[in-house]
Formats: sequence, C-alpha cells, structure tokens
Amino acid sequence: MSKSRRSSGPSNDPGNRPKPENRDSSSTPYGFRPLKPRRTLFAVLAFLLIVWLAVLLLMYFKTVYPLRHGPDKKPTNLRVMPIPRGQ
Repeated sequence: MSKSRRSSGPSNDPGNRPKPENRDSSSTPYGFRPLKPRRTLFAVLAFLLIVWLAVLLLMYFKTVYPLRHGPDKKPTNLRVMPIPRGQ
C-alpha cells in the first residue's frame, strides 16, 4: 500500500522535476526585459557631464564674472540720467 502512495504523488527525485520554463520578454509585466547596467557607458557619460560643467564654469569666470565683480566693483560705462521734474 505504501508503494502505491509513493508512486501516485509527485516525486522529489531530481531526475523527475519539471524543467523551468524559459522566460521571454512577454513574461515581464510590461512586455520588455529590464536593461542591464553598463558601467562603462555610465562612467563615460558622467565624465562628459563633469567636463561640460567645467567648460560652462570656465566661460562664466572668463566673461561674466570680471564684468560684474571688477576690482573697483563700480560699473564704468553707466550713465545716470537726471530725473525730469514736473514743470
């Protein structure tokens, strides 16, 4: 009797296990596979971002900063117009 019970139920023998199904892109929730992390691409893009920010800061300090924060901190080409008074 115990022999028939053993054979009728699912076996835990590794040879009788069902093979796992191959998952394709349709088995994910939205129908596509998640992207793999690419460290080299990330490093290159991070480097380019840092270079771009350095160039922007360099252009600012070469052009705009000296005009706004000169040695005397007074604009030299500013002409003050007198306020017209009512006649």
